[in-house]
This record gives sequence, C-alpha cells and structure tokens, in this order.
Amino acid sequence: MTLDGINSYQGITRIDQGNLRINSDQSLGGGNKNNSHLIMNGGGLKIFGSFASDRDVYFNADGEISVDKDMSSSWNKIHTGDYKFTKSGEGELIVRNGGDASEISLMNGALTLINLNMNSEKQDALLNVNNGVLNMIGGDVSAKNDLIHITGDSTINLENVSIKSSGNGMRLSDNVQSTLSLRNQYTDMPILVEGKNSILNINAGDNTTLASNMHKSDESTINLNLMNNSSNWVISQRTDVDNVRNSGNIIFSPLNKS
Repeated sequence: MTLDGINSYQGITRIDQGNLRINSDQSLGGGNKNNSHLIMNGGGLKIFGSFASDRDVYFNADGEISVDKDMSSSWNKIHTGDYKFTKSGEGELIVRNGGDASEISLMNGALTLINLNMNSEKQDALLNVNNGVLNMIGGDVSAKNDLIHITGDSTINLENVSIKSSGNGMRLSDNVQSTLSLRNQYTDMPILVEGKNSILNINAGDNTTLASNMHKSDESTINLNLMNNSSNWVISQRTDVDNVRNSGNIIFSPLNKS
C-alpha cells in the first residue's frame, strides 16, 4: 500500500502486516505528535522521500523500516520493547531524541541514533551491522552478551555513548573490513576481530580514551590511529594491535596479569 502527498486523517497509523510506502510526513495524516504515532504490529515501512517527522515509532512485533537510496528520513523516538527493529535500504534513517530498544539490525545504508537507551538480557548482540554506517551520539547501552556484531563492511561512529557490555563491545566475523571512529568517547569495551582476513581500523579522535582489551585472530589485522594530542590509548594488559599511527598519547597503566 502506498500513501503519498498530503493526507488529512487524524490519529495513529498502524501497520499490522505487509508494507506501507510513504514519501512525506504528511502521508501519515495530521494531528500533533502526541496522538499521531506510528504503531508497528508487524510488516514494514518503506520510505521513498526525504522528510523529518515529530512522530514516535512503537514496535509491538519485529519490524523493518527501509529508506531508499539518496533519501534521508528523521523521526522523534523509537520504542521497540523486546522486539527487533531492522533498518534496511541504502538511504539514511535518523532517530533524533532517543527512546528505547533491545535489538537493532542494520542491513544497509546509514542509521543515526541520538540519545537512545539500549538494554537487553538477550543472548544475541544488541546491534547487528552488515554493510552500513552506524552513528551513535549520546545515550546508554548495556548488553548481556556482545554489543556490536559486524558481519559486513561497515563504519561505526561513537560519540559520548555510555557503554556496558558483559561480552565483546565489538566483534568482527570473517572477511570484514570495518572502521571504528571515536570522538568525545571513553571506551573500555572488549574488541574481538575473530574472523579470517578481517581488518579493523580504529580512529581515536578528539577527547577520546581507548582502554579496550583488543584481540584478533592470526589472520586478521587491527590498525590504530591516535589522531591528535587529546587522543589517549591506555594499555593495562596484553593487547593485539598490528599498526599504530601516534599523534596522541600512549599510557601504560599497571598491567593486569589476570
């Protein structure tokens, strides 16, 4: 089903199954942001235009939002409960004002999450990334297992995110080339490049401290770039890094032999 142009109906929009295609916020009718949310009871939302919306998106089942190539769509908040939210399509989806989520899968394109809170007791990773750009700014994320699992060439940008992970903060699978860029960020999340022929490039930028325990397989590579004098790498235990470009600070703290 396709809704385009300006529609005047009032109230929420609910997707129970199938796909709804829209190209503007007005496609979903009028009303204020408090009584015009989008409810995903299944199915998917296909976006083929660029626009900003003040609506929240609620998931009562696993659901998918796709954004077409060269399009950018921003929304107020998302609320996924215990369900999985999948972002697909080659365009960009932006969540401006947070919300809450327990599992997100990025299949393609770009996904920007601002002040989103993620907390899950699931065994799966909180964020599964395959061939996309994930931008996280602010917010709190807490994972029982892995935080970010990368299965395809991807870029991860983190800024001022509070991270807690009982598993790996980031894990790369086979034949993956990815970049992790940090800005205004402290991170001690474990990083594992376990796949064969995988490459992880880490850029530690402004006001960043990287204190992660980093390990890799013999057939993979980790490259670290300390970009300026406010970039810090803290080493407290054995860590696997192949190449370091240092314009910052390398700090050796007392080694943890455990």
